[in-house]
Amino acid sequence: MTPRAQVREHLQSFPRWILISHEKPDGDTLGCASALYALARQQGIEVRWWGKDPLPSLYAFLPGSKRYETVQDASAARSALGDDPWLWVFLDTSRQDRSLPGLPVPAQGDLFLNLDHHGDNDAFGDVNWIDPQAAAVGEMVTDLLLDGPWDWGQDVATGLYVALSTDTGSFRYESTTGATHRAAAALLDRGVDLSTVEDGLHRRFQPGTLHLWGAVLSRSRFGKDGSVVVSWVEEEDYRIHHSDPSETENLVNLLLSLRTAVIAALVTPHETGSRVSLRTRPPVDARALASRFGGGGHPRAAGFRMAETPSQATARLLEEFSRHDVFGHPATR
Repeated sequence: MTPRAQVREHLQSFPRWILISHEKPDGDTLGCASALYALARQQGIEVRWWGKDPLPSLYAFLPGSKRYETVQDASAARSALGDDPWLWVFLDTSRQDRSLPGLPVPAQGDLFLNLDHHGDNDAFGDVNWIDPQAAAVGEMVTDLLLDGPWDWGQDVATGLYVALSTDTGSFRYESTTGATHRAAAALLDRGVDLSTVEDGLHRRFQPGTLHLWGAVLSRSRFGKDGSVVVSWVEEEDYRIHHSDPSETENLVNLLLSLRTAVIAALVTPHETGSRVSLRTRPPVDARALASRFGGGGHPRAAGFRMAETPSQATARLLEEFSRHDVFGHPATR
């Protein structure tokens, strides 16, 4: 039986689900979890939706978002649910350490499903359905649900459409295929309200957001004749501009929009130093580049952490990314 078939079988047979969104959650992990949460409720399945980090305000419009729970000790949270078996569904999570702190070994009767499209996934689940050819996990889940026995409608479709739209840069990234568009079409046929999605994702900013962006863009540093652009966020920026980290989520894409840019990076504060969001154009493979720093991701979008402060990390990255050998990595899925 294929991993996809096993996932379908377990979703049909388990009466209790725990949906896991990865750290620093994005639209793919949250959209898929929102969709499966709505599906579970429709099917009378007991369900929990957990994540390490708070749900970004950007995604507060997602169906079921008010049921999202921040969990800092997965073992304690699982114990509180009692002895009945639960199905854990990890969505868009390439490594187990990107999920929840204190994640237990599956309790007796529990099962870990790992649904992902990262080529560097470490296959930590009991069942691992990994499809690096999929543009988003949302594409995989859409295909699964369309082929399954479940009756589902607008709320499920909305979550999956958000997953598809955000992980493909509104269907602009080269990972977007005919299959991606066919999945989107099927979701629209299920009742997705495009105006609600577009307002939620793109018309949500306050004046402080523009001031925050201005501060970050004004710090942009360039290397290798404009092929490299890096900027950073200071912790105090959020306070000064009355904003939060979710408002910088897609700012790295704006850096990459520079005509000459091949590598763009945005460095943000993290409890252990800095977090780096990386975007590239051919011939640079973002995942290969991120792996040099212990990170991972996709050929065009990846990330990693650094011990330095954001400004210190920016200086180091500018030097590292401007080296000639960085431009020798062909991108592969």
